[in-house]
Amino acid sequence: MCLTSYTLVCYGSRKRFEIPKCKRLQSVPEKAWSQIIWHKSSFFIERILEHWRIRDGRGESLYPRSSFAINCKGDVCKGDIVLFTQMVHHKYEKMKGSEDIMGIRTVAGKVVKESYGTAKQQHTFTIEVLWCEGMQKLPPLYPLLVKGRNLYGLLTLRQRWANEEDRVKVLSEKHCRGAAARKVMRERKIKSGYVHKGEIRSSSWFYTSHIHF
Repeated sequence: MCLTSYTLVCYGSRKRFEIPKCKRLQSVPEKAWSQIIWHKSSFFIERILEHWRIRDGRGESLYPRSSFAINCKGDVCKGDIVLFTQMVHHKYEKMKGSEDIMGIRTVAGKVVKESYGTAKQQHTFTIEVLWCEGMQKLPPLYPLLVKGRNLYGLLTLRQRWANEEDRVKVLSEKHCRGAAARKVMRERKIKSGYVHKGEIRSSSWFYTSHIHF
């Protein structure tokens, strides 16, 4: 491995990982800068090696079923490593919304993104697949998009975080965005005349009291 101040080169690979220059970084003392580079490079190398191992089909040995011990159905957030089962539909049947399914598959993956759609404010997760088994297996590192209601349709388990307090902060931020998304949806329904204000108020009480996003 060859390491310079601005470029990290991985042994056995021609890829270079450029570290952007900026005036702010140039003001950092040389000793402190070298420590930053070392910690960052160690993180990148660890991630690259992990991805290589997963791509070789060893995802289940790195993330065994026994490590998913916490039930998080209804409350998944970015950074969670989750294990869940989903139903696999025929493509045409899925478009029709039919209950006819081909089978089920089990997916272990990391939640790398979660957002609320601008049109219907539906909660969607992007899950990076670590390993998968069952009907229509997904390849390692495949970015799987799953709607919140579908992710919570069956049992969802997660691994414990190294620091659970960090997860509480991420979860709190997610709940704030969820409340904002529901508020936008309520206002749209009022403007469109879809429901009256009284109905909106009662439905919002139900969602905030009984449903966790």
